[in-house]
Amino acid sequence: MNEHEALDGARQADPEFLAELQTALHDLMPDLRLVDRGLVLGAESQEAGSMGEEMPEPSIGDLLVDWVAVDPRGRLNLVVWLGSDRSQLPAEPVDMALEILHRSRRQWPFILRHLGPQGVRAESEPRLILVATHFTEATVRKLAVLGSDRVGLLEVHEIRTDSGASHHLVHRWPLQGEGEPGGPDAFLLHLHQELRPLAQSLLQRLQRVDERLVLLGS
Repeated sequence: MNEHEALDGARQADPEFLAELQTALHDLMPDLRLVDRGLVLGAESQEAGSMGEEMPEPSIGDLLVDWVAVDPRGRLNLVVWLGSDRSQLPAEPVDMALEILHRSRRQWPFILRHLGPQGVRAESEPRLILVATHFTEATVRKLAVLGSDRVGLLEVHEIRTDSGASHHLVHRWPLQGEGEPGGPDAFLLHLHQELRPLAQSLLQRLQRVDERLVLLGS
């Protein structure tokens, strides 16, 4: 079974199954605040080139973001269930991730306007969370290049007994407690984008002061 296959064909379009996934997402990541569902990122049919010529139409059609949520830092999280039944799904999750991130950047002002006052930080780029029954090691390695601040991977785990089945989400990458930077990097990540250059300069100066103190102490 690859990343695009649901647990079975009937569940792909089952609203009850999607509702169960939404509950599982809240259980796993309770800090995420759901603000909308079913965000369609449309394909840009034609773009003007550098000399005004028309560019060819993209090969990927509309892309569906199943859930739109905001984290405590005000960053928008786009959650996509890869088992959903949709047309023109990219052949690889990596293609889908890159295309969604690209389209969300291009359509960012319109997305913010549509969502309204939801506490989204306009200067922070959205994070993509892909949900699937399984991600191959090769897919994880490719998506890890984008960084955990841009992409997260969740897998669906099924528990089945005679009384029925239940589904839960687990972190595939990054693992819980891993991937997020610590120390100065975490400090810079939480700042507004306009303040980061100044803060980075101050941190570098403090580091030089610490190095001098170590030399004097030795």
